[in-house]
Amino acid sequence: MRCGAGVEYDKVLPDMILNGTVLTVTQEAVASNGNSWGYTNYNGTYGWIALTQVTKYEEPTEGCLLYTSDAADD
Repeated sequence: MRCGAGVEYDKVLPDMILNGTVLTVTQEAVASNGNSWGYTNYNGTYGWIALTQVTKYEEPTEGCLLYTSDAADD
């Protein structure tokens, strides 16, 4: 998880998000290299995750997307 949408931003978590964790993505952005990132909250820490490292879980009705972690380092 990073403080901005891209690998050039600092990490806001020292460890990876555990595999299988359900994350609610409230905003999406595309980095300068074309990769998609999602803004989320994990245990009270807010930041950006690489959407290439998660799997879409469900289409909720309130405009947010749910993803499960694939144990990404970003």
